[in-house]
Amino acid sequence: MKKVSKSLSLFLAMIMVLSMFAPVLPVTAEESKTVTILGTSDMHGRIFPWEYATNTPDDDAGYALIQNLVKQEKANNPNVILVDNGDTLQDNMAEIFNNDPVHPMINVMNYMGYDVWNLGNHEFNFGMDFLNKNIAAFNGATLAANIYKEDGSRFVNGYKIIEKDGVRVAIVGLIAPHVPTWEAATPEHFAGLT
Repeated sequence: MKKVSKSLSLFLAMIMVLSMFAPVLPVTAEESKTVTILGTSDMHGRIFPWEYATNTPDDDAGYALIQNLVKQEKANNPNVILVDNGDTLQDNMAEIFNNDPVHPMINVMNYMGYDVWNLGNHEFNFGMDFLNKNIAAFNGATLAANIYKEDGSRFVNGYKIIEKDGVRVAIVGLIAPHVPTWEAATPEHFAGLT
């Protein structure tokens, strides 16, 4: 048995080495395509570059600033995938809109054409009804591959395959596993989820 294993290992090693010398076919400019993936994270209730809690400017934050960059990128290349990586709905006084039918942050992401919203831990700060309402209102794909319901099914999709000009790109969403720890005082905010 050991002799077969050594022979097989040697054979596989030779194939790997020889494959390094195989001709690589060049990609021509006509075959080359560019897909640009733009991502935001931790927007924390910022649409405009303003910190409402302190009533001061915040020149480095907000979807309004991001929208200008997105427009520029799309003008250069229409094959853009726009991803938000969560911690979107909480902070900067955004909580005053929690009872609106659609949260302003979701409206803005829909307006900007976000393809994917990966859930962040702060999306669980206001309970499941709030979160489910906003997931339903988002026009793109809401992702979190590592959140499951008690029955073993996924809470939301784990991934999304997006095609741009014939190029397929898989986006996988993951969330920090600490939500039960960080939300320990309010376990109803993630009730029924693992």
